[in-house]
Amino acid sequence: MREMERRDAAPVDHLPDAVANVFDHYEAHGTGILRMLSQEDRIPAIRNLTDKGRAYHHDWANRVFQQLLAGLPRASRERRLTALVLATDVLVWKQLRLDMQLRRPQAEKIVLEMIESYSRRSK
Repeated sequence: MREMERRDAAPVDHLPDAVANVFDHYEAHGTGILRMLSQEDRIPAIRNLTDKGRAYHHDWANRVFQQLLAGLPRASRERRLTALVLATDVLVWKQLRLDMQLRRPQAEKIVLEMIESYSRRSK
């Protein structure tokens, strides 16, 4: 299965599986993504790839976290979507797994708790 097919297989509105899905991706490709990000300002072709990756991740979060976004007024929805994109970003994975050297279950639990906290917030 190709990598994007694996990411696209993330279940909609099943938060633990969605977090596991994105962590699977980062565990396999996170360091390569970080290398690309470190070069994107110097190499236009890499910037093109990282921009496409950001757009894909935004669309992925929008699809996978539908339940957390449903029924919100537009401005609130966009803020929450931004928070969800950030919570599942490769740099959060890097902080938790590489910099803080947390075990994967701990890191996933932290991200899951961040995401779950959005469902308890007011609109």
